Amino acid sequence: MAILRFAAVASILICADAALAQRWQPLVSADDGFQMMVPGDMDVETVEYESEYGIVVPAHVYSHRNDSGLYRLTVVDFRDAQRLHEER
Repeated sequence: MAILRFAAVASILICADAALAQRWQPLVSADDGFQMMVPGDMDVETVEYESEYGIVVPAHVYSHRNDSGLYRLTVVDFRDAQRLHEER
């Protein structure tokens, strides 16, 4: 009888885990050079980011809000940082 209960609980947990995992989807950004799993469709905002050295570089803010909360990722593009420092 204990084995039957264990099998029932295990199958419920496996199904619940699969149902929760289906909400997450891959996000691939070739421009920003990353990929990751996200909880839903992400809104993307282009912003300017000021570094601690006073240069301004482009950045993207990826965000998603759902019942669990707010998910936010900021990707800052420092590829031109050296040139921008030299121009100051």
